[in-house]
Amino acid sequence: MKKIEIQNYRFNFEREPLIRPFQIKGASFTEKWTLVTSLESTRGIRATGIGGTAVLWSDPSVFFSYSEAGGNMVMAAMAERAARSARGKSFSTPLEIMETLIPEIHEYGKTITGNPKLTKIFTLNSLVSLDLALWVLHARETGIRTFEGLIPSEYRRAFSHRQEKIAHIPTISYNYPIEDLLKLVDSGQDTFS
Repeated sequence: MKKIEIQNYRFNFEREPLIRPFQIKGASFTEKWTLVTSLESTRGIRATGIGGTAVLWSDPSVFFSYSEAGGNMVMAAMAERAARSARGKSFSTPLEIMETLIPEIHEYGKTITGNPKLTKIFTLNSLVSLDLALWVLHARETGIRTFEGLIPSEYRRAFSHRQEKIAHIPTISYNYPIEDLLKLVDSGQDTFS
């Protein structure tokens, strides 16, 4: 199979205010940033991936060192740096290109935060939109049309089990109104389907 080469990228984000502050890990945040990474191959195939910021969840030290917007900007800057670094690179599978980008972006994150102990989770979270864009581009370039087709053969056994039921568990923070919580319980949100 011919390698896929990334010719260009576009990057953007959308700030989405929350209904109420979301409290977790002894702090709270008021908005979620959706990062959008679009890639174009040298063959003119395009793909877009999205991912959300999670600064407090992925590295509280970054969250407490910046304003809420500042922490999100750091994660967004790492995401764009990764997309820019991917430009001009060729790959056979997204795993191949991500393995080369993760160490580079992690070091970049340590530099811009001034935090030598930046968590790997923070870096990986910043790469979600690029990772998804790479998988979509790979599928379009190779004609893969199913999720199973995307899984490299050496990993297929690990992903072969199929769940018969899926639990729907809402995320509830410390300050979630009790009336709304009771409505969730009464609506059957605690059931399996």
